[in-house]
Parts: sequence; structure tokens; C-alpha cells
Amino acid sequence: ALNQFGWINCDRIFEPNAPRTNLQFAIENKPAQVNFVNVYLIFNNFKSVMQSSYYFYDNKIEKDDFRNIPVGTSVRIFATSYQHEKIFAVLTDSMKVTQNQTEKLSLQEMNEADFDKLMKSIE
Repeated sequence: ALNQFGWINCDRIFEPNAPRTNLQFAIENKPAQVNFVNVYLIFNNFKSVMQSSYYFYDNKIEKDDFRNIPVGTSVRIFATSYQHEKIFAVLTDSMKVTQNQTEKLSLQEMNEADFDKLMKSIE
């Protein structure tokens, strides 16, 4: 699924004069449940992703939001974590990026079969 995405040359895809914004995300799960999350911004109009991460340690959140995303771009967000021998994941519906957007992500515990089904739905 995600390994089928490729590299992109951003200057060929994005409009050079399009307004840009930072797409922020917030993990709604409690740190005791998930304290490390891989987060992917999936571009719907071409096969590519951007990766970020979320880490909660010593009562501090460390994360990188998605920066300089063109406003109006069609995207989805996929977040996943494996902790305490459990799989947690979420895939948002498609959305158009808006100025100063923050997406709240609530990862759900799931079994391997449901995770595989979720991954296949990305294609």
C-alpha cells in the first residue's frame, strides 16, 4: 500500500503561486495508550505521501506538522502506532487543505485483518 507511492518533484506538481499553509495534527489518544505515532499525509491526486511523527516523552509532545502544503490540495491523513503489542490506526476521509488547518486524530485499536483492510483502502 504505502510502499507503492513514489518520489515526487514538488515544483512540477504544485502551483508556484498557490497560497501555502501548515497542516497541523493533534493526537487525541492518551499517552498511556499511544506515545509514538507515524503520521502520513497522502496526496489524492498523485501517488505520493509526506511522513511525520508524534512522540510523547517526559510530559512533552514532539512532532512535526506538514509544512507549506498548497491550500486546496486534496489529501487524507493516515496515522499508525504499534504499542503494548497492539495495533492502532486511523485514516481520515478525503479533505481539501484549508488555511491554518488542524486535524484531530483518534487512533483506534484494531486486529491485523482490520489493519490490512485499512491499508488496502488507501490504494
